[in-house]
Amino acid sequence: MVQEVRCKCGLPAQRLEVKKVGPTQGRHFYKFTNRICDMFLWDPEEIKQLTMRMGGPVEDPMRKRSERMQLEEVRQKLAEKEAEMQIREECFAQAANKMCQDAQGMEQRTMSQADQRHQEIMQTTLGEHRMQLEYLQNQLMWMTTVAGEERVQQVMADPALHAQTVQEALELKKNMEDMMKSPSPGA
Repeated sequence: MVQEVRCKCGLPAQRLEVKKVGPTQGRHFYKFTNRICDMFLWDPEEIKQLTMRMGGPVEDPMRKRSERMQLEEVRQKLAEKEAEMQIREECFAQAANKMCQDAQGMEQRTMSQADQRHQEIMQTTLGEHRMQLEYLQNQLMWMTTVAGEERVQQVMADPALHAQTVQEALELKKNMEDMMKSPSPGA
């Protein structure tokens, strides 16, 4: 029983026989004779009969060709996806590198600003300490003046008291110089 087969465009296909000498000679196939589409199909009834006679499926060369074409399409799509993924990875790597550079630049700017602010604070603190030192020196001169001549005569008359007073004056001078050189403990 020959069934009606339609082509891809929905029109009836013509059943033809292979005339060319070879392994498929004498087999029937369907093809659209007007060549509007590229429809080709081995006769399904003959394929069933051949399958039953041989005890298993018969390889259909057109099916294999179609499978190879599909496999090649899949390989091509995979290659395209792989190229796309590689481009994305490169973009992500570039973005990560840019972010790292931006972060380093931001860190450097922040550290520079912090150093500048620290220097400003240190200068202000140093100025305050110099003013305090000047105030203390003025107080010392005033106290020395108030102590008067009598104390000066006592120190000059007693060599031991004179040596002790000179030693105390040197220690006081050294402490005041150290205060001028070092920053304040709270800065």
